Amino acid sequence: MADADVANNPGTERAEINHVGSLDQSKTINISYLQMIAPGDAIDSNKLFAFGQLHDVEDPGDAGGVVPLLMRCGDYSQVIGRAYSSKPTISSPPIVAASFGASPARGVWTSYRWRFKYDSVNGMLQIFRNEVLLIDYVGPFGYLDTKGPSPQFGIYRGTTTSGMTVVYYSGISISYE
Repeated sequence: MADADVANNPGTERAEINHVGSLDQSKTINISYLQMIAPGDAIDSNKLFAFGQLHDVEDPGDAGGVVPLLMRCGDYSQVIGRAYSSKPTISSPPIVAASFGASPARGVWTSYRWRFKYDSVNGMLQIFRNEVLLIDYVGPFGYLDTKGPSPQFGIYRGTTTSGMTVVYYSGISISYE
């Protein structure tokens, strides 16, 4: 992300890549990818973080709500999964799975794998970083929308941050069980 990206997206200060369309939420879904935050100074999460998230494809008439899965890497690493909800825009569903820890090293490729299933009772969420299991949750997970979620990856930065920051993503794959 360069200063020009911020200028072209006033108020958002983000650059994202999205999966076009929605995933089949009736199946168990696997998403794998590599991410590298380019070498540089230490990261302050209030100013910059790289992310991966599941963004729901809202039904007609629905307003956007909190995402059911958010992974962020800055000066620390955070993963948050939310419980199954039929109306996440009315109230924020509770957090059912969370992991906090050290952020991956800058300048090093880090592998991620998400394995999840939306269900009001028997949902599940597994998150792996470099094949180490960070979250292993079984229970209500995801949101009840007509269309399934869509993964997004990118970078956000704060209003006081300037200069160039680079986050690389590679090998993004989606499969079903």
